[in-house]
Order: sequence, then C-alpha cells, then structure tokens
Amino acid sequence: MPHIDTSTWVKGTFVGYVDTVKPEPVQTAGYDLLWHVVITEPGREARAIESIQQLGLHPYWPHLHRKTPGGRRRSREITVSMFPSRILLPMPQTDEAWHRVRFARGVVDFMTQSGSQKLATLPQIVVDEVRKVEAKKDAQYIRKLTRAKETPYYSGRDVWAEILPLRKMLCKIVDLDEQGRVNVLTEVEIFGRRVWPVKPGLLHFVEQ
Repeated sequence: MPHIDTSTWVKGTFVGYVDTVKPEPVQTAGYDLLWHVVITEPGREARAIESIQQLGLHPYWPHLHRKTPGGRRRSREITVSMFPSRILLPMPQTDEAWHRVRFARGVVDFMTQSGSQKLATLPQIVVDEVRKVEAKKDAQYIRKLTRAKETPYYSGRDVWAEILPLRKMLCKIVDLDEQGRVNVLTEVEIFGRRVWPVKPGLLHFVEQ
C-alpha cells in the first residue's frame, strides 16, 4: 500500500469517495415469519431498527410520545419505549436470519425461553394487543395536548407558584398531569429537582 502524506490535510480537504455496499436482504421467501423479541443496547432502539431494516426485515418498535423539560425553560417531545431496550421482529427461524440480526448494529441478543437457549416467540394476538395499547396511550397523550391548548395553563406561561409553604417562586408551566395538577419548571433546583406538580389554586399568572 503506498504511503499517503496527511500532514497537509485540514478540515474540508477532499480525499476521495468511499464505496458503500448495500447488504443482501435476509431470505424470507417460503418461510413462516414468527415474532421474536430483540434486545438492543440501552437507548439504542432506533439504531437497531435502522440496521435491521437494512437487512430487508421489518421490526416493530412499540413506543410512546412524552414531553419533558428542555433547555431554557422550554419543553420538548421525546420518544420512549414501551419495553426499554426491546423491539419486536417478524423473521424466519433460520441460522442466517439469527446470525445477521444478532450481529447488527445496536443489537445485543435475542430473548430466549426461560431456562432454555431456544428463541422466545410471540403469537400474533399478543403483538396485536401491544399495538392496541400503544394506540390507546398515544390517543390519551394527544387528548392531553388538546386540553392543554384549551386551558389558561398552557405550556410556557409564566406563573407564581407556591411550591414551598408561604413562598411563591417564578416558574414556567410545563404541562398538566392526569390528576388535574400543573407541572411547573422552577428557575433553580429545589431538593434536587426542578419540575413540580402544583394544584391550580396555588398558582397566579404573571401579568403580561
């Protein structure tokens, strides 16, 4: 291999192209596809999904949407797994499928049957039930957002909140919880946390 002088390279220097080869899809024709549970690296479900899709398979990631406090006293929407570090995958029970999925990026292993090395499988009726729960939870979340838009306690509004007894603090509204309380974001931490649920009667709006 010839020596390449990199001493003059700087950010933005063009050094050539790299050919990428798309992997051949896993063979599925003529096989029954059974649902398996794939264990992913913590928080890397999306990475595992992408790498498995490159194999021509179609994983299912049961997940939900949530809002969480972000920077500068704002909130942001995040995606959370219904089953952390778990995704569901219909695939043939072949050595090829097992090997290529097992060593895909973001994948740790397959879930096996208790006390056995045999891969655990899920019947279609269980997967259908998971889909129903996922849809129901997301519908509740959407209704919650709709209620938040119709209420004076909307996200981002400045309020005075009585978090500590007889002490009002300037906060920002994050959202409403299922118990009718208002989650507020404090400017400083109180007992190691910044988001507190407060009853509406203990809030006063800051005049615009």
